[in-house]
Amino acid sequence: MGERLRDCLGIVLIEAALLLALRPLQDTPFVDDWAYAWSVERLLTHGDLKVLDWSSNPNVVQVLWGALFCLPFGFSFTALRASTWVLALSCLCGLYVLLRDFAVSRRAACLGTAVLGVNPIFFVLSYTFMTDVPFLAVMTWCCVAMVRALQNRDTRWLVAAAALASLASGIRTVGVVIPVAMALTLFWHSAGWGRKAHRLALACVPLLFAALFAWWSTAQAQHLIDLSVLPDAPVNRIRSLRYAIALLPRMLLFNVSFVAEVVGLALGPVSFAAARWSRLRAAAVICAVLGMLEIGGALVTRPYAPLLSNGATWALTEVGATEPFIPNFQPPGLPGWWRWTAPILTSASFAVLLAVLLLRRHSPHEAFLLWLASGHFVLMALLWLFYDRYALVLFPSAITLLLARSDRLRASIALPAIALFALVSCVGMHDHLQLNRALWQAVAEIRGRGVPDDQIDAGYVVNGWLHCAHPEHAPRDARGNPFVPGLTTSSGLLRYEASARALPGWKTLDVVPYRRWLGPSGAIWILRRDDWGAR
Repeated sequence: MGERLRDCLGIVLIEAALLLALRPLQDTPFVDDWAYAWSVERLLTHGDLKVLDWSSNPNVVQVLWGALFCLPFGFSFTALRASTWVLALSCLCGLYVLLRDFAVSRRAACLGTAVLGVNPIFFVLSYTFMTDVPFLAVMTWCCVAMVRALQNRDTRWLVAAAALASLASGIRTVGVVIPVAMALTLFWHSAGWGRKAHRLALACVPLLFAALFAWWSTAQAQHLIDLSVLPDAPVNRIRSLRYAIALLPRMLLFNVSFVAEVVGLALGPVSFAAARWSRLRAAAVICAVLGMLEIGGALVTRPYAPLLSNGATWALTEVGATEPFIPNFQPPGLPGWWRWTAPILTSASFAVLLAVLLLRRHSPHEAFLLWLASGHFVLMALLWLFYDRYALVLFPSAITLLLARSDRLRASIALPAIALFALVSCVGMHDHLQLNRALWQAVAEIRGRGVPDDQIDAGYVVNGWLHCAHPEHAPRDARGNPFVPGLTTSSGLLRYEASARALPGWKTLDVVPYRRWLGPSGAIWILRRDDWGAR
């Protein structure tokens, strides 16, 4: 136990050093987290729990958690980001404990934990108020509790797992997968102990909480601005399910390639380090099958962009997905060599995982992780969650199953790859902070000129917080209805704009430069349309 505590303390110290070095807790929103931050602000100012109708998750658990961090000094995105960072630490410690409970050696467990910690998707989301990392933290500790319940046949750990699964469903809707995996594991893989009615009932309790959270979020949803016309609005996603069910077989095939790419890339530092000649034949066959799926997908329109495409949480030249939301941004294309090299390497990495899973029969706790991963896989295909951060839920299970079945890990391969990922994460975070700082500095300069918020267009993230979360400051159409440029309408409709480039017909008032190390440096242009009043 002392060894585990020391290693977890080491994880905390390393993450604390990175926090001090990068200083990533900016007092600004990140992508969609303004929608969840609104609920915290509402709770602190009005004393009631509400959710924006733009939110597709109930997220009551994370809202309460974030509010605790805001209590000492009041509402701020800095406090909300700190709340997620604490959960990210918990997630990494939970993964380390899970790996050790699977009898993974101390060195391999540290390497496996590092693989998650330095992954650019996990890394950047750890400093936001997005739901992904908090959900992953609770799910990982739920896995720890469930594995211990199965290993020790201990009902108390099963109660803990059910409680954590209930909390997870109060963060993200996809939490419904966890109790289903628990019940299937108890029924099929734990003999008489798990098939007792009261234990199966315990596993299903989180489904009741999931239903309760879903009902609550529907009843408490606030309709501040009409978002019903947007395809991504939660109400339209629900209506689209009938089409998604009909297309599910096709989407499952697409999802195999998608998961192979995203998870294969994430596993790269340890999958190649765990590869063995004895598994080469199975891995080669699996890789060939994945390759055929990739070729087939290339011949038809796939529902997702190539790996590390611009706009992803982790893109080839950007980590953080901030740039595409700035008005007038022109995305660079991926180099041709990457479009063919990346699927080959990632499929080979993913094939190593599948090969080790074919070696022998699965223990009950391994079966639980497989059911959990399979449930998330099906849900991703059903809901068309073909975006890199949605695959984050598969990372802990994939890392654990790979290392639990690998007798030896070559540190000479794993350590340099982990170091490379860490470098990409740190440099990418630096670049993201520089760009984000310039964007909000431009907004502050426009405001400093006495311009009201309803005349400022700075892209989806800024407008989401200024206009959608606070419709009293939103611009109005001819009928007096609020609208949000970059969300409900296109950009270019307001008088002032924070733009990624200069535009003809607009006067440049100022330029806020930013300097990046990985992606190209540039500037945010503060523009004014002088003929705006005559339009």
